[in-house]
Amino acid sequence: MGTNQDNERRHALNHSHSPSTGYEDASLHLASLQAQRHGIIQQITSKKLLLARTQALLSQARAEAAMLGTTTSPAVYAVSDDKVSIMVHHLQELKMLLQIVTLLKELNGLEESARDVLEKEVNFVKTMLAKSDAVVAAKNSAIRVLAEELLARTRERDMLLLKAEGC
Repeated sequence: MGTNQDNERRHALNHSHSPSTGYEDASLHLASLQAQRHGIIQQITSKKLLLARTQALLSQARAEAAMLGTTTSPAVYAVSDDKVSIMVHHLQELKMLLQIVTLLKELNGLEESARDVLEKEVNFVKTMLAKSDAVVAAKNSAIRVLAEELLARTRERDMLLLKAEGC
């Protein structure tokens, strides 16, 4: 059942629209939406890789700070080489944390964009299916009318033949 309906829909889309709103334009629009979503997904993947690298650098910086015998909250009052080194590590850590927060915000925005584009794709496909269903229904109705007309003419002809034979 589904295959026949799909074929009817495809046929209706291929043959029932004007060139400006035809199947080719619909395919191009859908392909454009899919390409847009694919690009966003590539950006998400890239940001996730960058996030993973930044998190690894943060872990490394924390490990180096631990080797120096520091804690995550420095209380530096007297300046010494060790204290400066500790402060540098903490500043690096804060910088990486800021990068992570920025990346997470960007990822959130990209994921929202991907959802929006996917929603557009779904709505577009639903619209095209509704249009093709309407075209198929109109064609089926026209076929039904023609079949009924053909049947009526066949009956008329048969009646005329019966009358001619009876005379």
